[in-house]
Amino acid sequence: MGRKQEMEARKIVSLQPWLIQAIQDYRFEARITTESEAIRQLIIKGLAAEGRPVEPPAKAT
Repeated sequence: MGRKQEMEARKIVSLQPWLIQAIQDYRFEARITTESEAIRQLIIKGLAAEGRPVEPPAKAT
């Protein structure tokens, strides 16, 4: 045993085709390996743009 695992929540979101394409384009241009990571990064950037910056909690050692 040992490490604590972070809890993740899965969310189901419906997106229009033009938004899916925009996410895919961002992922390709930013060389992000997964669509999920691209979406996470876009959410973080969007929150920061709205004046609500978020940072992941520091990892416990």
